[in-house]
Amino acid sequence: MEQQWHDSSFDAAGGSGGGQQGGYTQPQQRAPSSQGGQQQMFTPSAPPPPQQQQQQHAPAGGMFGFMGGGSVPVESEDYSSEPPLLNEIGIDLEHIRKKTQTVLDPRYFLLEKLHLGQEYYEDADLAGPLVINILLGTILMLSGAMRFSAIYGLALFCCIGMYVLMNMMSNGVKLSKVVSVLGYSLLPIVGLATVDLILPLQNLFGFLVGAFAVVWSALAASYIFETSLKMNEKRWLVAYPLLLCYAAFALITVF
Repeated sequence: MEQQWHDSSFDAAGGSGGGQQGGYTQPQQRAPSSQGGQQQMFTPSAPPPPQQQQQQHAPAGGMFGFMGGGSVPVESEDYSSEPPLLNEIGIDLEHIRKKTQTVLDPRYFLLEKLHLGQEYYEDADLAGPLVINILLGTILMLSGAMRFSAIYGLALFCCIGMYVLMNMMSNGVKLSKVVSVLGYSLLPIVGLATVDLILPLQNLFGFLVGAFAVVWSALAASYIFETSLKMNEKRWLVAYPLLLCYAAFALITVF
């Protein structure tokens, strides 16, 4: 009777399991449910477009891991309305040209027939004087004399001295403006150094050419100081210390 119970239980398990073989039971399939007497139909949805698939499969950190998922639009900038790079760093080529013309053209500082606008005199740029000092030292180096330290040392002494003097004689002036005026007025001394490359100047001719360059530089600098600081009655008083400064530069250049 016990054997019949084992056989009947085995047959019941095998028959009711729906095809159980070796401990594996095949899952039963459910019939589709119906609502309202009609069978519900399932249709497969259309696949998303390729761009949407790419965004779905994109990593959470973006392309390089710096931004979140999804594409970030990049806006193109318009640089046509921005000022030039030299103007952004404080270098105005038009002002440099006008100041150079003021020093080299006697109609400005000697005949006083030409005048610049007040904004040109108020602009105390230091790019022009720096280039002029480097040019003077380079020309002297080509003639066989290394005078860079002497040029910058003398320029520093003259700028500080004229700064103190101009503040005593006027309502006040910035050091950068004094440096700018003295630097641009050094152009005739640069011309003297250029002549020294071609002709010897340690003679009477060199003395005359050197004196001419010194007077030219002093008159140009005194005119710019007078115009910018409105010192109408003190121009020749300012010209005397300027003569001493540029005479020292001429001595360095010739000897």
